[in-house]
Amino acid sequence: MSHSIDATHGPVVLLTRPAAASARFAQMLDGFETVISPVLQTRFLEPAIDLTGCDAVVFTSANGVEALAKLTVARDLVAFCVGERTAELARSHGFDAVSAQGTVADLTGLLAERHAGDQVFYARGQDVAHDLGTLLRSHNIRVVDAVVYSQESTDLSSAATKLLKSQATVLVPLFSPRTATIFASHLQSEMTAPRIGLCLSDQVRANCPDDQFATLAVCAHPDAKSMLHLIQSYQAS
Repeated sequence: MSHSIDATHGPVVLLTRPAAASARFAQMLDGFETVISPVLQTRFLEPAIDLTGCDAVVFTSANGVEALAKLTVARDLVAFCVGERTAELARSHGFDAVSAQGTVADLTGLLAERHAGDQVFYARGQDVAHDLGTLLRSHNIRVVDAVVYSQESTDLSSAATKLLKSQATVLVPLFSPRTATIFASHLQSEMTAPRIGLCLSDQVRANCPDDQFATLAVCAHPDAKSMLHLIQSYQAS
């Protein structure tokens, strides 16, 4: 079902993920004007990595894959990934990767089936939406984790600010609770463009102030494919 859009201006998609992820997603958005304005900047860290005694590695993000691939040449452990996009990236870096095809809960269940009583290495960010370590430990899985990247907030670009002050309808895909919180914090009273927040999950939706959006919608499933379908449902006819 398509949603009613201001046909004079048409919808513009404002992408706020880190630059590389936003650029990849923009390529999938045929028929939409896009503006890329990351509200988070990724910084890769260099902790000491020791995989001794570990039976698998765990990734919940593409950034975790990129970071660990730079920090170690070891590829002998199977990599368990939250979704297929992360798994594909892991394979491109030489890991034998398995996808949980879904959420952190799905990843936890997969690891509980295959590695109860074992030890895994979790390459994670400084700020995470889910406490995967605690979830895994509750399933008798020992976790060695390392913070391999951080994401620092950045201001909206001049192009994004101009868009948000225009009369165009702005579709704002929001992929994480932190991104939602930071984006909302940047909004100003003079940014009067109608904003439609498109949330990856209910957890993201909970971080979106109702008074900052004309409409808020949640993806059917917490993945990029569902987000793409949700955006397309707002395409002008």
